[in-house]
Formats: sequence, structure tokens, C-alpha cells
Amino acid sequence: ELGVPIFNCDSIQVYQRLDIGSAKPTRKERGLIPHLLFDFVPPHRTMTAGDYRREALHHLSEWAPKGPVIVVGGSGFYVQALQKGMYDARALSSEELISLTKDLEILGIESLYRELKRIDPEFAHRIAPTDSYRILRGLGVFRSQGKTMTQLEREFNEEKKKAFPYPFLNLALRLERDQLRQRLRKRSRAMVESGLIEEVENLVAQDLSNWAPMNSVGYCEVQKFLKGEIGTKDQLVEAITNSSMRLAKRQGTWFRREKDIHWFDRENEWELAKSCCRTFLKGLKS
Repeated sequence: ELGVPIFNCDSIQVYQRLDIGSAKPTRKERGLIPHLLFDFVPPHRTMTAGDYRREALHHLSEWAPKGPVIVVGGSGFYVQALQKGMYDARALSSEELISLTKDLEILGIESLYRELKRIDPEFAHRIAPTDSYRILRGLGVFRSQGKTMTQLEREFNEEKKKAFPYPFLNLALRLERDQLRQRLRKRSRAMVESGLIEEVENLVAQDLSNWAPMNSVGYCEVQKFLKGEIGTKDQLVEAITNSSMRLAKRQGTWFRREKDIHWFDRENEWELAKSCCRTFLKGLKS
């Protein structure tokens, strides 16, 4: 409607081949106006929030001089990294990664998540108990640097470095819990009926079952379905819906702590939200 480029800020939609389960815009939709930072990270690679920031700033340096863009997505880590920079957690060595991977195989993800909650409860609370990538990242940083992710983030915030070089307006939409569950159940069923099971089967056949984003909502549940841990497609839909609700709760908790976000009711204040966007864009031109 505004006719401006769309920049993705969803941590799963950046990956290639994860289409149905990540609810990516279709190729037809992406053909209507420019869509950037979708579908560009190849299989077996993982993207950190810091990686995302570098990619986003590179593209913004090309597009921002032409006019405004809309950044869309619910990944709090990515939004924070883009606007506020990223704290300095160094990359883990191959030896450290091997050690963590062995711990994961022997102890299991639940045990490692409990360890993370013990050493860094604030960081653990903000991620899913099945998010193996961030769990291993949090433990690895603590073991190698002696600091938690929360400590590094606070140190970074105190230094206030790498300020975001563009003016921005943060908008968020809220729905009543029952409405949200209804929408998520409808979306979960549509994904299953559109071929999500087949999408996951193809990824597993390509030896991608342990790829970090395969632990995300939708992909994790379908893998359990394929292993017989979830019995029917109806139960699969409900499992995806429940996981999506838990994710939405964590996202809401994350974004509500940010003081510079303007919240609007999705059902009753949609036009007001669009008006707020237009006013902001008009101010940029004046």
C-alpha cells in the first residue's frame, strides 16, 4: 500500500528451502515490490544476529538514499542487533563447538537448557527450550569468555556504540489471546495442508535434520510427527499451534520491554497504525 521496499527481520525466513514452515511471502508477493533479506542463507549455514546486522546495513546503505523501507519480522535479537548494534561475543573455536556438540548428544537439549538457566536465567528465559543454536551459543560464550550473554549485552548497552544511522519508527500489533490462537491454528493447518510435511521430508532426506533452523516452530514438530512421536495430522496442527503461542508470548515479553515501540490493536487500530506510518514518512520528506 505504501509502495516501499520490504526488509525481512525474521530469523527463519533468511534461510533457503525453509519456505512453508517459515511463512515466507510467496514469489508472486515478492514480485510486487522489492523484498530483501529473504531466502539468502544456504543450507548447513547458520546466521547470527551480528551477521544479520552486517547484511542489513549493507543493503540499507544502498536503499535508504532512495527513500524509506519497512523492516518486518518478530525476531527480537535481530531487531535489537540492527538498531542498537551487537555485543562482542567472539566466535567459538572448532574444538569448543565439538565439545558442545558432544554434550548435546550425550546429555540432551533439556539438560543443557537447565545448565543455561542456572548460569544465565535472563537469556534462557528469552529463548525456546528447544533452540539448540542459542543454547549452545550461550553456554559456549560462558565457557570460553567467562561471561554470560546477558553480561555482554549489558556491557554493550553501557558503551552505546554503533548507533543505527537512520531514523526509524517502531510499530507493533497486538491481538487478544483467543484471536491470536485462532489465527495461529488456521495458519498451522494451512501450512500442513500446503505441504509442510513434504518440505521437512525433503530436508531430512538431504541430511539437514540437525541444521539449527530445523529446531524452529513447525519444523521441530513435523520431525516429531515423522518419527511417530506425534500421532495424527490434527495433533500435529495443535502441536504447532501451541508452540507458536509460546513463541508469541516470548516475543511479546521481549518487545514490551522496549520503550520506543508504539503498540496498536490489530482489529481496531489498523487504520491508526497506517496513519502513524504516513505521518512519520511525511516528516522524513519535510
